[in-house]
Amino acid sequence: MNATRLATLKTLPRETRIFEVSAFAPPEGAKATPSIESRLWKLAETETRAQEIETLLFLIFGILGLLTVAYGMQDVFWFAENNSVGTVIMHLLM
Repeated sequence: MNATRLATLKTLPRETRIFEVSAFAPPEGAKATPSIESRLWKLAETETRAQEIETLLFLIFGILGLLTVAYGMQDVFWFAENNSVGTVIMHLLM
């Protein structure tokens, strides 16, 4: 028992102590608080929404990454196609 409850038990008359000692009775405001199930459902909905957003972001960044790689490969192929590699080697050897 905490100090507040002990102090209350000492000051209350004998007839009301029975109600104060009963620790298993739910408080009066307990019905107004949401149940564990409803909190878990809200948490599950939030997690599902977060997972959907995360998947969408992965998809967008994946597409952007593939486009970047394709653009870079296009530049590499253009560089090789114009015989630029041979020109650079010839200039380095001279």
